[in-house]
Amino acid sequence: MHAGAAQAQGAAVGLPPAQVKHFDPNGSPPSAFTLELRKGVTATLPFADKRDFEEAKKGFIAEPPYKKIMADAG
Repeated sequence: MHAGAAQAQGAAVGLPPAQVKHFDPNGSPPSAFTLELRKGVTATLPFADKRDFEEAKKGFIAEPPYKKIMADAG
């Protein structure tokens, strides 16, 4: 997981469940239990240590021009 994803996932941790929106309109927001659990786990992760992110970039040539992989039917 890269830093942006980790931060995006942890972004709603401090909000009460009523204010956390689900990315899918058919989905439901996380429960208070889930938010508290995520908050506890997030506090234990070493976000200041950027070595994994730097090492992941070594040897990386380029990203493709597209962002979505489509099926043959489109």
